[in-house]
Amino acid sequence: MKIKRKRPALFPNHGNDKVALVIPVKPHQVKLGANFKVGNPANAAYLFLWNSLKQKINYLHKSDLPSNHMVDQVVTITGILKRKNNTYTAILERKDKNEFYKGLQKIYADIDNAVVARELISL
Repeated sequence: MKIKRKRPALFPNHGNDKVALVIPVKPHQVKLGANFKVGNPANAAYLFLWNSLKQKINYLHKSDLPSNHMVDQVVTITGILKRKNNTYTAILERKDKNEFYKGLQKIYADIDNAVVARELISL
């Protein structure tokens, strides 16, 4: 006589999923002179404020810019670059024209993804 064994349900709630919550994002404009406020990093480091941050940091000490130098800074878009895949990268500078961190005048950001990740907050 064979005993019929039950298989475990791998995804017990499959099909009963609720619609994912939509995070409201303030509409933003990617144009020269638009102002943003730098928010907290989405992860341990900024994901969408890149390239310029990693080049200026001394690799012997830390691999990422300390977030306390960036949080709550008001930045303006001073340039817009169009990439090959039809996305836009914005060049950001501080509104008060000071440096972000030890000779770092400009940072580059993927505005659309940074706004959704709340790394940049539209003003």
